[in-house]
Amino acid sequence: MSDLHAKGTKNRVDGAVDQVKGTMRNALGGLTGETDEQLRGKGEEMRGRMKSALGKAEQGMANAAKKPMP
Repeated sequence: MSDLHAKGTKNRVDGAVDQVKGTMRNALGGLTGETDEQLRGKGEEMRGRMKSALGKAEQGMANAAKKPMP
């Protein structure tokens, strides 16, 4: 596995973890009425989505680099 593909996998996993943490933080803030916690949770979710998208792009580039040129 190439370094770029491995880095992409790590970013996708880290992104998924951040999304789950953000969702939980947002929900907890909603239950307790703490709007700042909800906003932090939403921010964490967005960061997770961005990391996942970056990881997907990195994996795509790694896979494209493996394919022979016509």
